[in-house]
Amino acid sequence: MSLKNMFQMNQVLMLLELTKTKFKKHMDEMVDVGCLTLATMTPELQKQHEDMVAYEMIQNLKDIYEEQARHERYETSSGSSCHQDDGLYPSVGKAGFPS
Repeated sequence: MSLKNMFQMNQVLMLLELTKTKFKKHMDEMVDVGCLTLATMTPELQKQHEDMVAYEMIQNLKDIYEEQARHERYETSSGSSCHQDDGLYPSVGKAGFPS
């Protein structure tokens, strides 16, 4: 093997080692984020997400809460969540104003 080939092979090995080190660091950080994310959840959400990695957890939570927000916006805009006769708010006439 020539000196040039040995030098190139050494460079490849160094690059592979660097890549392996960076990958391990990334995986360790991903596990840390996953554990922290699970720790902040309710027990019910923890059970739903315990077999997911951090990225999957975050995407799933985003989907869940976007759907919930979309549903709440629909209810608000359609007026279905506005109960005028539920006794919580006096009608305008009862408050001393003509109805």
